[in-house]
Amino acid sequence: MTFATGWKKTHIRPTRLPCGCIIEGAAHTDDKTTLYVNVDDIPAALTKAAKLGAKVTVPKTEIPGGHGFFAKFRAPEGNVIGVYSRQ
Repeated sequence: MTFATGWKKTHIRPTRLPCGCIIEGAAHTDDKTTLYVNVDDIPAALTKAAKLGAKVTVPKTEIPGGHGFFAKFRAPEGNVIGVYSRQ
């Protein structure tokens, strides 16, 4: 799958869940890796993170093609963490 941004997505389909994907695109300017965790409710996760001092950097965003949603926040110590949900 190719996104409007020019990024390419390659699915990783193991024989058991969970599965994942690799997104290829322009390099991030901060030279850091973002780890994503599965959550049941992205808005609730962002609210909890904010109560603990985090700042939302990317609000809940749909992944084209029906592949779910993601968001990112910066924790108080500076790490950027991504959250993912199918809903």
